[in-house]
Amino acid sequence: MALLEIVDIEVPAEAQAGQQISFTARVKNNSAVNEYRAIMMYFWDGSGWVLDTEFDGWLAAGYTGSFICYFTMPAVDSAVFVHAWRWEGDQWVLDDDDSKPIALVTGGNSGFELLDVVIVNPQVDPGEDALADVTWRNNSGDILQRNLRWDIRRPGTGATWTEGPWVYIAAYPWQTVTTRVMCNVPLNWADGWLVDAKLMLQGEGAPIWSGNDVYTVGSAVPAGVVEDQDWSKL
Repeated sequence: MALLEIVDIEVPAEAQAGQQISFTARVKNNSAVNEYRAIMMYFWDGSGWVLDTEFDGWLAAGYTGSFICYFTMPAVDSAVFVHAWRWEGDQWVLDDDDSKPIALVTGGNSGFELLDVVIVNPQVDPGEDALADVTWRNNSGDILQRNLRWDIRRPGTGATWTEGPWVYIAAYPWQTVTTRVMCNVPLNWADGWLVDAKLMLQGEGAPIWSGNDVYTVGSAVPAGVVEDQDWSKL
């Protein structure tokens, strides 16, 4: 048994390209004295091992330390690798090393299940955000980390989609989460326009939800509808 022992590496088993990966190594000092250690954490970027983070310092006798870093999943199968080095007074000694693979997911939702989409503000003015609440569940046994985007489109032939910002989402295994997404309505959109919307999941080529005429721009009153009036002022 190594004096510095890598007892666990925590990373997702699979991930989408561009997904942020949380990478945790747990290292135990099995000796009876405090040890000066260097924990070196690498990931594979498709062409070579990249040193993400190096942790230098003391690890108390019998103590297990957790060392965490983050990296972006490349567009290839990846892996993580950990070195546990110990200082012996005049030289570094490699006590332990370990690795885990991460498979690239190129199709499917990788545990993401869409449950519901609720339009928050069906009537929205130019310059305001068109909002929606997205309820979803992580149906995988791993922590799920993805990105959602809410896009809107004005009426008319050839109209293009206005894209909202990517919204980072994360959930523990089997957890249900509600996430708010948004897209800003362009200032030149006219009152009374009916607006389509779609929900994008990063890594998927097609929308995972879409709807027609889900927003109305401005405060225009449809023909034949009489607005409420304050009769006290008459």
